[in-house]
Amino acid sequence: MISLDVNEKKGLFTIDPYGVYLAKGDTVRFNADGRIFKVLFHGESPFREEGISDGSPLGTLKANAQGHYSYAVAIVSRSGKEVFLEPDCPTIIVQ
Repeated sequence: MISLDVNEKKGLFTIDPYGVYLAKGDTVRFNADGRIFKVLFHGESPFREEGISDGSPLGTLKANAQGHYSYAVAIVSRSGKEVFLEPDCPTIIVQ
């Protein structure tokens, strides 16, 4: 699981684990503690699923996925009035 969190007062993100190593065929669940979120990849996504979000939090690696994948995360505040963006999340590395 990749946990996504943001301190709404300071706008600071916590992503745990920081940097992820995966093997082909792995499935990953993203979790933002009940908040609305969206994961956006810089370039190609390593996952078969079209989009990773609160409505579809699981990602299964593509058979040909290999290398380093950078991504961004957007999380909606609990009040629903703000969106927090972390443009440079830790890299997902597929071995």
